[in-house]
Amino acid sequence: MNGADRATILIVDDERGSRESLRIILEPSFNVLVASSGQEALRILDEQTVDLVTLDLHMPGMKGLEVLRSLKDRSPSTAVIIITGFATVDNAVESLRHGVHDFITKPFNVVEVMAAIDRALHKRRSLTRLHQFLERIAQLMGRHTPTEQVIDEIETDGAILVQMRRSIEEAFLPVSSTSRTRLFEFAEVLADTLESKDLYTHGHSRRVSYYASLLAEHVRLSPDIRENVRLASFLHDIGKIGVSNVLILKDGRLLAQERAVVAKHPEIGESLLEPLALPPGVLQGVRHHHEHYDGNGYPDRLAGDEIPIEARVIMLADAYDAMASDRPYRKRLPKNLIIRELMKHSGAQFDPHLTEVFVDLLQNHEELFINEL
Repeated sequence: MNGADRATILIVDDERGSRESLRIILEPSFNVLVASSGQEALRILDEQTVDLVTLDLHMPGMKGLEVLRSLKDRSPSTAVIIITGFATVDNAVESLRHGVHDFITKPFNVVEVMAAIDRALHKRRSLTRLHQFLERIAQLMGRHTPTEQVIDEIETDGAILVQMRRSIEEAFLPVSSTSRTRLFEFAEVLADTLESKDLYTHGHSRRVSYYASLLAEHVRLSPDIRENVRLASFLHDIGKIGVSNVLILKDGRLLAQERAVVAKHPEIGESLLEPLALPPGVLQGVRHHHEHYDGNGYPDRLAGDEIPIEARVIMLADAYDAMASDRPYRKRLPKNLIIRELMKHSGAQFDPHLTEVFVDLLQNHEELFINEL
């Protein structure tokens, strides 16, 4: 591979030994730049395009997390891998909240580092293709197109459907692949893309997938249904492609008419995904994840066991993450208040049996919620 085709990696580490070791390992395969401080790294990022940054956290002067925040402001598409000897849970969580691809502790293993870089660069390439795809969809339909028209155009415009399927298959589902790994990767990258515009929702689908998968496992759903739950969780908000940014990024609660617009996103999501020949349970999970157990949800006002089990699981995980996360208009709720809300709406909004199991996990297995990011 010639130099023009090779990815460019910036190594940021104040320790000369670690910096030089990484440089020697990476130079045969990549264009390598080095920086011994955060300030030097940011100057390099201002001057040239970098595909991936390896970043130490414990440096004199500008600290690693400060560099990370500035880096993401300057170049949000640049992949980042933390390689540090100063690893704490708080650092790991904060790094993941800012879109870090991997968190590796020193002394590092060469195979582990190379595998992490390969994954991060592959995801970045996929993300670039996906951004281009979403831009084409936005140009074709427009962000401010009424949601009913979006659904009609998706369902009736053959060119849009062909373009969608070709773009996604080229990026994530090569014909030679028989593994569902690519499908899950597509879902994960798509979710990250949709949420990257808003710090408050960034990582939401990833966390919902974790909680939903945890719940599906503990209520002993079949392996196929658990896979549907995991995939549908990543994709449950894809319909927000057809919802105006003004509403998605609004600083405060939505008005009634605005909520009605946003409430179309499950239908839009199902329409977007139908051409991809996904399992029916995935499509049902996306369409029905806002149905309420008492029949007062949307879009079809299903009740009880009429609601697909995938959707009932996702509804609960989605609601939990909303309460457990900061929002522009409020801080995250403490665990005791979240449990109270879940129990209060058990049998109305939520499946009572699923609620009982989820609350038990929260109360008696708190350790399972440490690595949800």
